[in-house]
Amino acid sequence: IKLNEEYLSQIDRLPKTDPRRIRAHRQAIKWYRRIGREDFAQHQTKQLAQLLGTNDLNKLFPPKRRCLGCGMG
Repeated sequence: IKLNEEYLSQIDRLPKTDPRRIRAHRQAIKWYRRIGREDFAQHQTKQLAQLLGTNDLNKLFPPKRRCLGCGMG
């Protein structure tokens, strides 16, 4: 957990609109939920909401787009 926090502190130096920063926070939320740390996931969700300027779950966690070639996600 500490290593992930250090990684996020480094990635937070990127501009707010950088897709790598947004992706890193989304991945951190998924990881924290996978290991059962909902408290950390909630904290990261709040940070992601601040980055994107919305609390809309469809914007925070957009659904996967289907592949135009094969039709799968």
